[in-house]
Amino acid sequence: MKNFIRRPSTVYFLFYFLLVSLLRWEISLSVILMWVGGVVGMLFEWVDRITYVYFTKPHEQLSFQVKSLMSQKRYREALLLIDYRKHEQKHLTVRSLLFVLVWILAAFFVLTSTGSAFASGMVMAIGLSILIDMIKDWHNIGELKKWLFWQIKNNFSDKETRGVVVGFGVIFVLLSLAML
Repeated sequence: MKNFIRRPSTVYFLFYFLLVSLLRWEISLSVILMWVGGVVGMLFEWVDRITYVYFTKPHEQLSFQVKSLMSQKRYREALLLIDYRKHEQKHLTVRSLLFVLVWILAAFFVLTSTGSAFASGMVMAIGLSILIDMIKDWHNIGELKKWLFWQIKNNFSDKETRGVVVGFGVIFVLLSLAML
């Protein structure tokens, strides 16, 4: 648990949701539901990683090791192994440009039409997770291209890749303003 709290992405999530809560300037059930949705959104990437192990790429070495640990009921070790070796999971559904485009449409719909604080928190946590990963790989553009464009057979230049990251960042900020 200590390692999870110290993770930079956890700190970014806490900062983001605290900032949004303060800017909303209210303490109500909707703020609590937004936080709960944020936690669920944070866990969304883990669902994708576990799906990768069992269904998408069950034949990879990491998948065999995780399944072995899970069958021995060593769940914590299995999750730590996935976290430690997450860079090996290149073809995650959540980590792709196509998912980013779908996320933008879904986030716009949720934030402007549903009025659900839980769904708003969840969708924005998923987007924040993607944005954090993009920013982490900003200086390692080759790695960013590998996971962002794996579903697309076109080669993107470094400039185009950075444009996608900046564009997504701007859209994320604009959608965040819709939460206020």
